[in-house]
Amino acid sequence: MKFHRDDDLSRKYRGYYDEEYSADLMDHYDHQTSADATHAALLIGIIGLAASIASFFMYPLMLGVIGIGAGIFSITKGAKMLGALVTGISIISFVFYFLT
Repeated sequence: MKFHRDDDLSRKYRGYYDEEYSADLMDHYDHQTSADATHAALLIGIIGLAASIASFFMYPLMLGVIGIGAGIFSITKGAKMLGALVTGISIISFVFYFLT
């Protein structure tokens, strides 16, 4: 009586399961959502700008953290100038809060 080892079966079926099914779908998906990501970055950046300006007048720690988070999100999603502006204003608000 001969017993089959797993190695024998894997040699027999080697190469049958080496196919990629998702490569074509991912390329289309990336191009489709890049415009949506830019619009989201602008929207979050504008909300962060409002929060960072408001942080000069009330709740500087909470609104400053929201501004920094929104700025970093905007930078990573494509709105680099707006994100840098929001992050800079929030950091200046932090500095003023800790100096006074």
